[in-house]
Amino acid sequence: MQKNILVTFDMRIGDYEHSDVALFDEKLSDYGYCKSFWSLEEKQVVDDETYWDNAMENSIEVHSVQEITKDKANILKDLGIV
Repeated sequence: MQKNILVTFDMRIGDYEHSDVALFDEKLSDYGYCKSFWSLEEKQVVDDETYWDNAMENSIEVHSVQEITKDKANILKDLGIV
């Protein structure tokens, strides 16, 4: 059975902080979500659960993970949020 897992990311891009969300169909580790979302090639740790991008200029971490219903996932897709 396919899961609908809503993940919120916190990113530091240059001098800016940004948040974004993505929908996944399976449970992963925090690094697994970050790797999939940013296409990370190698695990480069900034600190505890924060990871560098491939150029080691920006960082990403998982802010929250929540399993949602199929209906809620479809609403988020229809609204263009995920």
